[in-house]
Amino acid sequence: MTARRKAVQTLFRGRQIQLTLTASRAIESGRPEPLFVDSFAERLVLGSDDPYALALLETAGHIRPPTPRPGARFSSPAAGPS
Repeated sequence: MTARRKAVQTLFRGRQIQLTLTASRAIESGRPEPLFVDSFAERLVLGSDDPYALALLETAGHIRPPTPRPGARFSSPAAGPS
């Protein structure tokens, strides 16, 4: 594993925890609507075909993967049409 990939995975793990806590607080406060992934995570995912990165976002409960942009390749049907 390259140092860059390890750094990106570490960033995603930290970001996943933060986004999951935000989603949990929204649910507890009576706002169960899905939360959108912020631009930090979206930029990392859109620049990557790494299924690990996509899985981190999809497993964070009430957080939807970013909307696909033209030319972006997503392996998950939850991410929208490919």
